[in-house]
Amino acid sequence: MWFGSPEKNSMIPTNPPRGEGVQYNLPVTNPTETILQALNTTTCFDLMRNSSKIVLFETTIPFQQAFLALVEHETDVAPIWDPERRTFVAMMTTRDYYQIKKRKSQLGVSLQSQSISDILLLEEFAFIQNEFHSIDAEDSVKELSGMLDRLDVEYISVLDSDEGNLVAVLGYMDILHLLAQLAQRYPSAFSTPIESLQLRNNISATAPINSTLNEVVDIMYERNISCIPITDNNQRVVGFYQYSDTAFISKLSPTSDLSVLSNLDNQIISDILEVQSTQTNHPNYNPTCHGKDSIKSVIEQMVSMRLTKLVYVDQNGICIGIIRAKDILNGILPE
Repeated sequence: MWFGSPEKNSMIPTNPPRGEGVQYNLPVTNPTETILQALNTTTCFDLMRNSSKIVLFETTIPFQQAFLALVEHETDVAPIWDPERRTFVAMMTTRDYYQIKKRKSQLGVSLQSQSISDILLLEEFAFIQNEFHSIDAEDSVKELSGMLDRLDVEYISVLDSDEGNLVAVLGYMDILHLLAQLAQRYPSAFSTPIESLQLRNNISATAPINSTLNEVVDIMYERNISCIPITDNNQRVVGFYQYSDTAFISKLSPTSDLSVLSNLDNQIISDILEVQSTQTNHPNYNPTCHGKDSIKSVIEQMVSMRLTKLVYVDQNGICIGIIRAKDILNGILPE
């Protein structure tokens, strides 16, 4: 899905063939080696799913329109194409929108008339991925996970080996689908409880369920975090909010109507969680896990709830921290 000048569409090098998956039949002599071998022998092309689509933005389109396009197409990320330089220059995510909006608000600057190129010109590090990073379709999933970890990003663009065309955007959710497949095939390799993982991050904040979206985004912006546990009056975790939770926006008004953006700040988090529950087919939407849960069950829960992070809670439901797909990969693979 491309957004920009129609006459320039043919200039953008995209060609999205899809991989058909991989069948595994590896000997389980050492669980870690089994996982490592699978990640080394599975390519990024193998990881691409038939249902995936690519949303692309040209630098000339309005920044707010770009955000609403992400919402409409239910995606969190889009590569940015510069028609003058005829190259990809960055990646835009929903987090970028909220953070740039917050910075502009503090400066008293409106986003209403600004294009993506305006944002890129005015701010040296406007986007989290202010450079365009890519990986070859024939590179392994192990190389993909290493690149995501090294750059500390959620997504990487995939280019084909022959023409250098953009064929996919892959991230931790794609790797989780592979790990879930491996966990079904080799459950013993994923039987370790998550409390054995050396979590690298501790939660720095929570937010009460009666907060407004603006209040929650303020906390996330100040702490430089991408997600936050939501708690009840007893500090028990009852939900989870992250920048990519945008399904509620399309419930407010058609996403073609920019006026919907003026109503976001006052939305109540409890209402947003209710939409999340409906969208993910989880009536009791509570993305938490416990120390005794196996890595296999946590991976399956992440895939089922379409999340790359869960809230790690104690027996009373009090937040201990956030466990990420990145933590799982770092925990099950050798240094």
